[in-house]
Amino acid sequence: MSETELPASEIEGRIEERPPRYVFEPIVRLMLYLFTVGVGLVLVGFAIAPFIFAFKIRVTDTFDFQSNLPPVTIYYISATYAVLLISFGFVLFVDKLPPEALGFNFREKWARELLLGISIGALATSFIFIISYIMGWVRVTGFIFEKPPAKILSTILLTILLMVSIAIFEETMVRGYVLRTLKWGYGAFSALIISSVFFSMLHFLNPGATMPGFLGTMAAGIVLGYGYLATGRLWLPIGFHFGWNFFLGPVFGFPVSGVEFDSWIEQIRTANTLWLGGDFGPEAGLLSFIALVPSAVAIRWFTQKSEKARP
Repeated sequence: MSETELPASEIEGRIEERPPRYVFEPIVRLMLYLFTVGVGLVLVGFAIAPFIFAFKIRVTDTFDFQSNLPPVTIYYISATYAVLLISFGFVLFVDKLPPEALGFNFREKWARELLLGISIGALATSFIFIISYIMGWVRVTGFIFEKPPAKILSTILLTILLMVSIAIFEETMVRGYVLRTLKWGYGAFSALIISSVFFSMLHFLNPGATMPGFLGTMAAGIVLGYGYLATGRLWLPIGFHFGWNFFLGPVFGFPVSGVEFDSWIEQIRTANTLWLGGDFGPEAGLLSFIALVPSAVAIRWFTQKSEKARP
């Protein structure tokens, strides 16, 4: 078997066999990587600016994702392509590894990992909604399917495209490159914690961000990172990230890290900051922490079962 044919888990193992030449080498690579990503995102913004402004962006005191959904979606799709290009470039030319080291390959159970991640995210957010409804913390006021068909179709398609792009964008960057590089230099546990803190910091400027929101997003990052470390690939965390965001916001109507969306289920929330996280959404509430525990257990069960099934 050639080097490019190695499973992702074996590639990860080979990375660990070649320790950094000096203690700050992983940090230097990450700083260079993040700087390049930042420049790339700015260039993407300039490149697609004429298309974005053609949608007549509505400027308010706080940027409204929903009223600007088409241009936001276009930007995130473009930014995702840029991050993928930069990340694969760093893996190939800086790390000098095969492209599969980033966490993408289509062998064995990749589709099962992706579907499992989506299912876990959907079930976790369903738990949050059902408990909130039973306890009277949310009241259903309507459904998107009562609106004109064109509105229904455009909202569903755009939110799916946006959530897919966000999941691939953030998982490729945070888990595929940042976590993997930190693991190579400092071990899995340190990499998991540091990358989860970084992941949480990316959301700290979102509307309604608080310290509970920071901790909740960090906890989600730990589960996502565990999914990556347990499988050696990005499919499960990408699926979980998409399932969580899509069902939490566009389906059940909660804020997603402080961002509101037109949702399939329209609801009104009572002021229950402890359990539902206030303006930031459930990710800043206790229900999110509770839902993440069985999510991690499900990932562990799946990976252990997969290991036992191997010949």
